[in-house]
Amino acid sequence: MNIVFLDIDGVLASWLKMGKNRDEFGIPFEGTAIEALNEITNHIDGKIVITSTWRETRKIESFKEHFKKRGIEAEVIGMTKELDTGRADEIQDWIDENDVEYFVIIDDNTRGIEEHFKENMNVLRTNLYRCLDHYDYLYVKRGFELYTKGARK
Repeated sequence: MNIVFLDIDGVLASWLKMGKNRDEFGIPFEGTAIEALNEITNHIDGKIVITSTWRETRKIESFKEHFKKRGIEAEVIGMTKELDTGRADEIQDWIDENDVEYFVIIDDNTRGIEEHFKENMNVLRTNLYRCLDHYDYLYVKRGFELYTKGARK
């Protein structure tokens, strides 16, 4: 199974709009970020696992419902557990407990994550103001192509 480990603030929701135009789910997502995420998940045939701190106050059903309402096509299949040791360990724990073939981690703060996952084409750091965009999709596409050609194990 191919997985997108997904943060939200700075990835789908711009830090420039924090506190503005909130709806029942929170901050609106950037249209270009939704398009890019759909490109990524379609290209790698990926499912979404939430790594964002938003998971601390929402249930998975809420993510599934609101992601669909906001135009995100991929299925949300899980959330990482909260561990005191950091996001990289939370992601590694999820990988260890599930059948993951390929993964990409998308976050606006990759401190600790890049060091843990040395295959840097698997870690995408977004611009926290601009969010995920088409150029980020191209980066993930290239990493996936290298993986499928056997350059990554």
